[in-house]
Amino acid sequence: MVLKDINQLVFHISQFSRLGAEKLRSELLPLTFDNALRTEFYRSFWKGIDTEKISLSTLSTLPLVSRENIVQAKHLAQVREELVCDEVLTLGTTGNPFVTVKGDWEQKFIEAFFEARRDTRDYQKRKRVLKFNDPYHGYHVKIPNDFHCHRMGIYDSGGFDYGREVLQRTHPETMVESRCSLLVGLEPFLRAFTIDTAEKYPEGFDSALEAVISSGNFITKKWRSQMEYIWRVPVIDTFSMSEIFGSATQSLACGWYHFDPYMIPEVVSSQTLYPIEEGIGILVLTSLYPFQEAQPLIRYVTEDLVEVTHTLSSKPGELAIKPLGRAKFGVPLPDSDEWLLTPVSVWEVLDDLSEVARKPKFQDAKQVRDPELTGSPLYSLSWSRSDKAIQISISVFLKGEAKGSQISNLEQRILQNLRQMNRPLAYCMDSGMVQLRVQFNTNLESMDNILDIWM
Repeated sequence: MVLKDINQLVFHISQFSRLGAEKLRSELLPLTFDNALRTEFYRSFWKGIDTEKISLSTLSTLPLVSRENIVQAKHLAQVREELVCDEVLTLGTTGNPFVTVKGDWEQKFIEAFFEARRDTRDYQKRKRVLKFNDPYHGYHVKIPNDFHCHRMGIYDSGGFDYGREVLQRTHPETMVESRCSLLVGLEPFLRAFTIDTAEKYPEGFDSALEAVISSGNFITKKWRSQMEYIWRVPVIDTFSMSEIFGSATQSLACGWYHFDPYMIPEVVSSQTLYPIEEGIGILVLTSLYPFQEAQPLIRYVTEDLVEVTHTLSSKPGELAIKPLGRAKFGVPLPDSDEWLLTPVSVWEVLDDLSEVARKPKFQDAKQVRDPELTGSPLYSLSWSRSDKAIQISISVFLKGEAKGSQISNLEQRILQNLRQMNRPLAYCMDSGMVQLRVQFNTNLESMDNILDIWM
């Protein structure tokens, strides 16, 4: 039976939270099943399965749920009785947007739960934050926190100058830190702000910042290094999805990403779909009731490729990941769990080359002086398999005309760097199992099938 008393739930879940993520997940899993069984989709999908016998250790025996399953089921996969729901759309850059819903009751619970957590903390000043507004998502769940935010938009004229002023000066408000300690925003916004700041402060910008917190796009080594140099603080990356409540945050201690306790992460083999503890696989997430009610997602296949470990992070025994991009934009080694090319490796290599053209961003933002530099590298990737070998083709768009010698040098640099970042690729190329061809194109009007590995 699904519990609906918010105050009672807040109290009990707060108690379980103190006992650790595993205890909280174990206690919430039966409630999550009960909530999902309110939908016609899950009653049919789990027909013949006794969910009362399913625990954390046996969760993997349940069938996987794909995005296509949810899209086809539509409202049949949603809990809408006695609820008022808000639609949440993904960006839809690789097709039609994926529409999910969040109910008013779960949002009230989330607000009450996090407000209660604030009340139990020691009496202290709130952190002062400089935060970029997010124009990409039309809906956000309100989560009470101990932050006081100065907000700015990428399209606000003079916003960058205002932001730097906010970072440099002292603020007199009561019960809030006098200086900004965090800079928060989507990676492209932070990159544009960093580029503009680097032009005015090439030796770095003095402030009281403690960290830069990024979300959205993956941060390549090049831009992470630039951000950390200019802002003189570490960059903390976060991983999240519009359809799932919760996120994974990168640890400064080890570089791995750890998940919030309000969700259950798994990583499965791309071949067998069975869970793996080490290696590269597909991320699977379970959203937990009461943090997610209207759109139950149980063993939901995210389609994201990740590296997983239970031994190498700063929290041994706990699942930790490193995001590697959308799986469909990588190249698997057939009949194995290895990958010849991960999407991230191609992105990293091309992002570091000044000759590669980029998809301009924020062209209407007057304060963004170089929209192309803020954008993503332009390329397309395809592969096929024959009896003789695997053929991989990468088409890279260049900024302008290049001479033959420049093309040859650029091709060798790309091939060498891709081989260094992908050991299975190097081995298979040396043995003749794989042929990798890099092509170059300067016709930017023919940019069909350009990849964005995170969308």
